[in-house]
Amino acid sequence: MVWAAQDQQKPISSESSNPSLEEKISSKLAHAEDILRQVEKEKGTLSEVEYSRMTTEIDQYEQAMKKNPDDPMAEAKLIAVMEALIDHSIQEYDHRANLKHQITPNTKRTEYAAYYKEVQKKIEKIGTCHFPRKDGKKLYGKVIVYIPISSDGNIYREDGGPRIERSSGDADLDAASLKIIEMADPFSPFTTTDPDHGEVWEIITSFKFIYDPESSYPEIDCSDKN
Repeated sequence: MVWAAQDQQKPISSESSNPSLEEKISSKLAHAEDILRQVEKEKGTLSEVEYSRMTTEIDQYEQAMKKNPDDPMAEAKLIAVMEALIDHSIQEYDHRANLKHQITPNTKRTEYAAYYKEVQKKIEKIGTCHFPRKDGKKLYGKVIVYIPISSDGNIYREDGGPRIERSSGDADLDAASLKIIEMADPFSPFTTTDPDHGEVWEIITSFKFIYDPESSYPEIDCSDKN
């Protein structure tokens, strides 16, 4: 037996399937507004010339649509804006990717390793002085974090800032880890002789919050803010 689905909907008459002139204009203008919102969203990364050109062409498109919603020249203008936005988004993605250089505990190059140690020392001190607690009890565990730092030493926030790469399993400890990073911000500016270093260094490392009364680490002076 063959299973068959039947389309039992009545055919739509040609009269009802053709939108009115007002409906067509309204639809075209709504589409233009969607594109304009995308342009406004990208305003911060567009040059003044690009932004002005795109908004002007959208305005010209809207004016043309009000007179003739089938104007092919106006349609071409809007398509050009859409294509320019797509190209811009691709370029921005590539630019952000080229900005960054990743640093991990296994990074060998001297200046990267030294900067990693410096960031680690500052965060460990703040973490020790502000050990995570919940309801008066200390929280213990391990969490892996991602810390993007701009060349001026400030946390890079364009892509969201620090985040948890692997949770400790305790939401309170995860949140406390991110708070400790924020308390450590800013860090020292970084310099390097590496021509491919990028403008943002991404540090991926683990935080361990442990109870170790026998620790050989020197006692930390929490009154020292440096």
